[in-house]
Amino acid sequence: MLCKPLADGGLGLKNLKAWNRALLAKTLWNIHLKKDTLWIRWVNHVYSCFGGVWNWGWNEDYSPLIKNILLIRDDIVRTSGSIEAATARLHNWFGISGGLSKAYAYFVNAKGVWPWKSLLAKICILPKHLFVLWLLVHSKLLTRDRLGFVLDRRCVLCNHANESVAHLFFQCRVSKQIWDRVRSWLSMNKMIHIYRCVPETTYVMILV
Repeated sequence: MLCKPLADGGLGLKNLKAWNRALLAKTLWNIHLKKDTLWIRWVNHVYSCFGGVWNWGWNEDYSPLIKNILLIRDDIVRTSGSIEAATARLHNWFGISGGLSKAYAYFVNAKGVWPWKSLLAKICILPKHLFVLWLLVHSKLLTRDRLGFVLDRRCVLCNHANESVAHLFFQCRVSKQIWDRVRSWLSMNKMIHIYRCVPETTYVMILV
């Protein structure tokens, strides 16, 4: 989850496995184009007897790098449906600028449908605050209702109800007083309401 893009609910940390696969795909494209570099020229010369890179067979004597390139090739061909479609996909990635980013998004399986991206992508949020907010929207904060070893799960602020994300931030009378002071300080007339979404552990704050 940490390595998923912000648009998919992650924190955008680099997924090294997906990044490596994107780099291998870039190497596959360079071999296909017979790019004029020493290593690419050497590889194409050694394996020229098999035709283009799309016709290379599998051999246990191949180096780990060549084997991984062939695995990436077969994966792209399988998901694309044909060699022609795979070639078109690689051209779409690397034929123009930003190829590695497109290939990385493909291998990391980015969907780009998480509704909180616009909030967490703001550069004005300090990293430590962003991380706490990220935990909040995923309902992963270590409130007392999620700590199995804690017997007393009452809210430490109001001491009336069990401490949960929804209660601690939005339902607790002490929290409401804090929110009211913040709204007054910011001259906001709207009230803050909390709604439970699907899945049920996800909460959304709405200004009404």
